[in-house]
This record gives sequence, C-alpha cells and structure tokens, in this order.
Amino acid sequence: MADQFQSTRVNQIPVHLISTPKYKTNFISVYIRHPLTEEDHTKVALLPSVLKRGTEKYPTAQHVRRVLDDLYGASLSTDVVKRGEEQVVIFRLQVANEKFLTDQEPLFERGIQLLSEIIMRPRLENGVFHPRHVELEKDLLERKLSQIKDDKIRYANKRCTEEMFKEEPYRLFAYGSKEQLADITPESLYQFYQRVLSTHPVDLFVVGDLHKEYITEMVDKHFNLPRTEPLDIPRVSVKQEVDEERRVVEKTKISQGKLHIGCRTQTAYVDEDYIALLVFNGLFGGFSHSKLFRHVREKESLAYYVNSSIESHKGFMMIMSGIDFNHYDKTVQIIRQQLQETANGHITDEELNQTKAMLINQIREANDQPFQLMERFFHGIVGGKERGSETLIQDIRQVTKEEIQRVAQKVQIDTIYFLTSEETGDAS
Repeated sequence: MADQFQSTRVNQIPVHLISTPKYKTNFISVYIRHPLTEEDHTKVALLPSVLKRGTEKYPTAQHVRRVLDDLYGASLSTDVVKRGEEQVVIFRLQVANEKFLTDQEPLFERGIQLLSEIIMRPRLENGVFHPRHVELEKDLLERKLSQIKDDKIRYANKRCTEEMFKEEPYRLFAYGSKEQLADITPESLYQFYQRVLSTHPVDLFVVGDLHKEYITEMVDKHFNLPRTEPLDIPRVSVKQEVDEERRVVEKTKISQGKLHIGCRTQTAYVDEDYIALLVFNGLFGGFSHSKLFRHVREKESLAYYVNSSIESHKGFMMIMSGIDFNHYDKTVQIIRQQLQETANGHITDEELNQTKAMLINQIREANDQPFQLMERFFHGIVGGKERGSETLIQDIRQVTKEEIQRVAQKVQIDTIYFLTSEETGDAS
C-alpha cells in the first residue's frame, strides 16, 4: 500500500491524510509536540489524561465513553512518548466509516468533533481545569510512576537512561516525575496548556475512505486552535564522543540481574548512515538470529533475554539483557566482542540477508496499520527527512557490509548499568 500522505494546512494546523478504500474504519490522530524540559515534562505527562476526563459538552469520563459507544464502539486512546528531546502527546481515535453502515449518521464528523471537544474545550471550573479531574489524574500518575520499580526491565532502562544523559534533557522520563506532581495545580496546569495550544506544534493525521475535501472541511469546521507565534523546537545534535565509559551498579531485591548498556551511535534519523544503522541494529541485537542472541544467549547460555534497540532521534542504542548475577563480566565481554566483530566487518551473507528480510517484513506489516503509518510519517517530521516505505525498503536492500561496518565503528559504549541483588550481586 502506498503510504504517501498528502499534507495541507487548515487553520494553521498541518493536516496529513491518506484517502484509501482499504479500510472500513477511519483513523484520526493528533500529535502535540513539546520540548523535553525539566520544568514542564510532568505537566505534559498529566495533560492527556486530564483532558480525556471530560469536556464542556461531555463533562465526565462516563459521558465521553457514552459518546464513543454511540459512535458504533469508537475507540479513543492517548499516549505520551519521547522522540529525541521532544515529548509528544498523542490522541488516537478509530471510528467506523458510515459508508459501510445502514445508518448514515456522519460518524467521521462526530469523531473529529469529539476530538476537538477534548483538546479545545476541556471541562473547567472557575476558569481552570476541574480540580477533581486534576487530583484524580495526579493520583493515578503517581501510582503509575511508583509501579515502575516493580517492572525491573523498565526500571533498569529508565535508570540507565538517567545515568547516561545526566546533563541532557533526554534523561527525563516521558511520564514525568513523582516529585513534581505535588506542585501542579489546576491553575498552573491550565495556564501551561493555554501556552501549548497557542504555540506548540500540532499535526493532525487522517487515514480512511474519505475525500480530501471532506476531511479538510471537517477539520476547518471543528479544529480552530488559538494559534499565535509557533514554537520552534531545535533538532538535537547526536554527535558526542564518549570521553570515559561509566559503570553504575544498583542493588535491590531481585532474582535476576538486569544488565543494560547505553551506547552512542553518532547517527540520527536525518543522516545518510541511518538506514545502515537500522540494519546494523537488526544484525547486532534486533532479532533472534542476531549476534547477541546467538552468542550471549544460545552459545554461552549467559542471558535469559538479550537484545538491542535504537532511538532514531537521539543517536542512542540500548542493549538489554537479563542474566545471573555472576555472569556480569563474561556477558559484558561477549557483548564487546560482538560489537568489535561487527566493526571489523565480520558479517556473513546469511546474517545480512536475513536481517534485511526481517526489516522489510516489519515495514510491510506496518503498512497495514494506519496508526503505524502515521507514526512513521511523524518520525520524518521530527527527524527532518521523509522516508516512505518503498524508499525505506529500497534503501535497506542497498545497504552493504562496508556501510554496516562503518556505522558499527562509530558506536561507543557510554554507560553500563547493572541492577543486581542486594544480597549476592557483585559486579566488581
């Protein structure tokens, strides 16, 4: 399927749309971008859940759910993610296309109207967010943040990132900080949100069996944000040499060690080497045929799991493994060896071809998922380079062993984080 979004602007909002008969459902997303800052990241994390609590017209979460039920079981979800040094709030709405129903009620219009209600006309009391909604969501977010420590893999990821990027905004957690919640009031949150609505970049996506003219007409009718001077979010530089490798050991009650290694790739989404980096990661630790999986887990039986992943906009690669406490030294040694092997160009045709096939398959599968298509296009907006699926596939096919070797040579281990047992763990 072609994933060529047509882009236009309606009421100063970029609108990206694919008009296709492929789906009987219409998909709408709104992305709101924020610079990742210590001052505001907890407010950003709190916003979507407070907004979803109720609007002027639908004052409670129960009212909102009832509207979704009336829209033939439409689904609405929100999320907060990091993309490089940006924090992004995402609203996603999936609603049936009335074209395929006997009832010709305009479901797309009602869906986009509901989204606009949630984003532009939240329920207020005395001119600020409803205090009860804010308190309820603060409590829920606090519990969510407290529970992270129970998920040891997620906790180790968070701690490794905090240690590695101590002096950079990327250290901040997408879901904010427990310590900042107490200071957030309905007034301060609403005041901040007014700034967001007027200045922060907003992108609206639609995929469905709809005419472009109808989509833009509906957006024009229902989405008219109070826009002023748009905020310019600078692109982050990923070129940073590692002066000294850091090692952090933390002890807790745990039955299996979590060894997470943060690396700097020196390569970002916009760079020419980015596609080679994708293939490198797949070959090194992205799949079950990867070097890490075969050598660390299968050959040496050192890890319960081991893999690697990259963050496209920060030039960051995380290697994650679950190991016995006394396997620390051997596991680190083999991970280093495999990184060096790749940098030395020891790559087989089978590894290369299998990795390319897996990546291409992932891209094709994503082409059937409208929200993933939107996500891919949004990466291009943040990264400053559009990469459609056919271009991606073609570029992946052309990656050579020499190009993978070149990006592997740029990868530097920055921080080794080990979460181990407070009773027996020892990584010294």
